[in-house]
Amino acid sequence: KTSTTLGLREYGNTIGSIFKNNLVPGRNEVAILQNALTLGNREVLKELDPIVAGYRNIRTGLLATTVPSQAISSHVSLLNSLNKIIFLVELLSKTFTDPAVGIQGVALYQPTFVELQQSFEGMRTVFKNAGIAFTSSEPGIFFQPQ
Repeated sequence: KTSTTLGLREYGNTIGSIFKNNLVPGRNEVAILQNALTLGNREVLKELDPIVAGYRNIRTGLLATTVPSQAISSHVSLLNSLNKIIFLVELLSKTFTDPAVGIQGVALYQPTFVELQQSFEGMRTVFKNAGIAFTSSEPGIFFQPQ
């Protein structure tokens, strides 16, 4: 959904809330995989399940969000990058059952993560160019450089 009237601040706070409410704190995906391989324990990879679920919830939220016209390109970029990350984490979770698939996930993870970071940077640029600086009490602060 797109809108020419929805305010960018409202949009930023909406998607900031989506990320804030669904990201799973803790170790990143590669650290979980490394731990599973070091221990030789496939059960450790179950720690990836809530991470993937959180990413899927973010994707669902982003798809349901009305997007101001000036943020469409950045929004689509963020969605595309997130879809790739979901796919790759799912590949990582298959490392013990299909090592070739797991290796593919590892090989593609870093460049895809960089792409995701660039998508976030694009979103930050949209807000910056519009003169929007979120306060610490706003969920959109998620998009302010830390």
